[in-house]
Amino acid sequence: MNNNGGNAAGTAPVREHLLSPEMATEIAVLIIRALDECDRYQRRQSLGGNGAGANNGGSRENNGFDNGNQSFGNGYDMVNASGISLRWNPEDIGFFEPDNSANAEDYEYQGKATVWRNVYLFVNAFQFNTQGGRKSIVRTNLYTCLRRVAQRWYTEEIEETTKLAFQFAPEGVMLWAKHLVDRFKDSVPKAMKKLQDEKYTMEDAKKGRNIRGYTVMIIRYAKAAEMDKPYQQLSHIYNNLDPELRLHISAPDEKTLASEWLKNLANKQEA
Repeated sequence: MNNNGGNAAGTAPVREHLLSPEMATEIAVLIIRALDECDRYQRRQSLGGNGAGANNGGSRENNGFDNGNQSFGNGYDMVNASGISLRWNPEDIGFFEPDNSANAEDYEYQGKATVWRNVYLFVNAFQFNTQGGRKSIVRTNLYTCLRRVAQRWYTEEIEETTKLAFQFAPEGVMLWAKHLVDRFKDSVPKAMKKLQDEKYTMEDAKKGRNIRGYTVMIIRYAKAAEMDKPYQQLSHIYNNLDPELRLHISAPDEKTLASEWLKNLANKQEA
């Protein structure tokens, strides 16, 4: 599912299947309802004009649409009940252009936009952007953040029913994250090598290298190497520390609470 390396030359890429016919039908009904609602709104606007049914002075409704701005890529600008704008701008998240080569940076800046090379950082970015009632906006429009190989993956490898699930299913954000990570995470051998090479030395400590950044890197590589248990991740963080630094923090075990242990490690640096 993750690549086409096993396909014979000239064959079409294998598409990913997700939905049963029943789920696909349910999603199609939701889409039809949404289109009907848009159609009803447009009819109300055409009947209301500048009189009844329209805002005084043409001001924007807090829970309606404004055809003068852009949100879903179709001209709508919405504001939710909390006053949070639901306009869509892919630069708020950044663009995903994966690069798993050995010397690739995790991200770079191109103008005002962030270009994410690492799939875990991209997933973190769009999940953060779902806060404040924005889940539906993000899951519907996330495809506009994909570039190059990620865009080809979405266009050529993903079934249409799966795309509908990404955009309209309540768990669409989670599905986006799972499929992106499955497709673009490092291979296990490459992740294992990065895991072994990533160290935090006394020289790093003297230069003020942020220990949090180091722990994030280790956890990311551990997950890509299919080490999902916190104890496994914490053990690698601990073992890759300089031996002198390990004297100042207790070794984790299977009962260690990850959040407290990581907080204690960060506090050691700040002390």
